[in-house]
Amino acid sequence: SHGGTGYPFGVSCSNDCYIYRTASAGATPGVDRLQVKGDLPTAQYGPGIVIHKHFLYTIGGTTGFDYTCDVYRLDLRTGIWENVYISRPEMRDDPEGRYRHEVVYDGKHIFVLGGGTSHSVYDLQRIPAYNLEANCWDYFETYPDQRAVDADDGNRGYPKPRKCFSCVQHQSSTGDIEAFITGGLQGDFSTYFSDIWKLNLRTKHWYRIETAILPRPLYFHSAAHSDNGCMYVFGGIEYIDKEMRRRNDLYKMWMTVPKLSEMCWDAITYYNDNLDLYDRKTLLKAGIPKRFTERLPPQRRRRLDPSQPDPSMLISLYSNPKRARSSTQ
Repeated sequence: SHGGTGYPFGVSCSNDCYIYRTASAGATPGVDRLQVKGDLPTAQYGPGIVIHKHFLYTIGGTTGFDYTCDVYRLDLRTGIWENVYISRPEMRDDPEGRYRHEVVYDGKHIFVLGGGTSHSVYDLQRIPAYNLEANCWDYFETYPDQRAVDADDGNRGYPKPRKCFSCVQHQSSTGDIEAFITGGLQGDFSTYFSDIWKLNLRTKHWYRIETAILPRPLYFHSAAHSDNGCMYVFGGIEYIDKEMRRRNDLYKMWMTVPKLSEMCWDAITYYNDNLDLYDRKTLLKAGIPKRFTERLPPQRRRRLDPSQPDPSMLISLYSNPKRARSSTQ
């Protein structure tokens, strides 16, 4: 992660960069602050960041007063920051300063989606993209989803301008890179979104996801994706009945049709929410592949409590899963 602020927002900003070590490959989980030097970006919050090769790129952000769309990059091998582009929209065709935008990339361009200032938002029809090789800004016109066109509602088939939304990118089975955006709000702080859209970075075509929406309008949330094609949305501010509430809910959505093995694992975890009570040998003996058991958190100590599930419950799930699920609730 890079940058950020705390409450009261904008009074104190950071340009620190942190790295989180997961428990994969036997590493000890933890968070480290990177020791860096060079031409550091201004301390601010709300930038977009992406990793390309051995560089971490950061674009835009705000101090709480000024908004930029400058491009900096950090060499993750040497810990040296450098400024690679200063945007000057008043002098040339550079994008306006913004924060709470999202960035995705295809190896050649870093696409900047939406974002805004304290009182404005930018559209998602004409997208600025930083050219990694030419060190300049290009612009791409996108194509609408004709199914979403609604003349009465003023919808032209594009997602409405927004900021404070979430975005993940996913590579489809055809090799195309797709960006999924969820939620967000407009600059008037009176229009909030629960819709989900997909942008194909090769064809520049927008598609509105018709099979799923967020349960309620949401903004300032975060999203991540897993290698198996699942998107997770966490936290944010929920708008319902003219009230705003901070949430810590976790939602998930498949961005592609999952493999049959993933469907089976979903069923097992749904019908047995106590898998972390079992040692890994028991799970492997039950026929669960190692690549799935490795996803589980460390084993919890089993309590000698009659209300806890019996060790034989795992096997019974295969014969009558719905009945087994109800007996544990």
